[in-house]
Amino acid sequence: MSKVKNVLLKVLGPLFLSESKVVSNERLSPHFQFLTIKGKSFKKSEWIPGQKIQVRLSDDIMRSYTPSSWDRQNGVVQTLVYMHGKGPGALWARDAKPGSKATILGPRGSLVLSEELKEVVFFGDETTFGLAYAIKENFKQLSVRCFFENTDLRESKPVLERFNLQDSTLYTLSQYDIIASDIARGYQSSTTSKIVLSGKQQSIVAIRQKLYTLGILPEDIIVKVYWGWKDDPNGKLKK
Repeated sequence: MSKVKNVLLKVLGPLFLSESKVVSNERLSPHFQFLTIKGKSFKKSEWIPGQKIQVRLSDDIMRSYTPSSWDRQNGVVQTLVYMHGKGPGALWARDAKPGSKATILGPRGSLVLSEELKEVVFFGDETTFGLAYAIKENFKQLSVRCFFENTDLRESKPVLERFNLQDSTLYTLSQYDIIASDIARGYQSSTTSKIVLSGKQQSIVAIRQKLYTLGILPEDIIVKVYWGWKDDPNGKLKK
């Protein structure tokens, strides 16, 4: 977090931050955690699927998480987290204990879809399973086709089944040409259809460029980067 943002957070934080508690933290697999968080502020907040919350982990560290569901009546938010590294955000998701406090900012804008849409073609990776679920479950008017690249297909499949995403098309890493071709096949450009590219920055860049060569227009594509070169746990990719 920059020094300016840190100062603003310390000064204005009490006006925008709210206290909540972790209700449960379920380990779904070695890399997936499913957290349930409860707070009074969640009852007052208007959440649009695709918006994020931020959790304050220390005085100068905040990390973003995308809710997969938001129960306003009971003040309960759930988020599916994929831990692709050992940073503060991943460690908090792994270690947060039921009953522990969570200081929350949000919901805030992240990916916001038009209510006029009727079709979404969604590409992502393990970090955006929860986002895809939120879109599919909360926009009932949408036809959603999902395409995911995966580090470990055997780990991903049970999680996708649990979150009603078992019909997704799955790939191993870096199959960019094949993924782009599959996305473009059958896609019809219109004011009520969009292609959402989410997840890893380098995958988004590669697939977007391939889609352009296949005739997909820039205005048909919505981009939401979750992580990128500088976040790669192998340390091989630099932004």
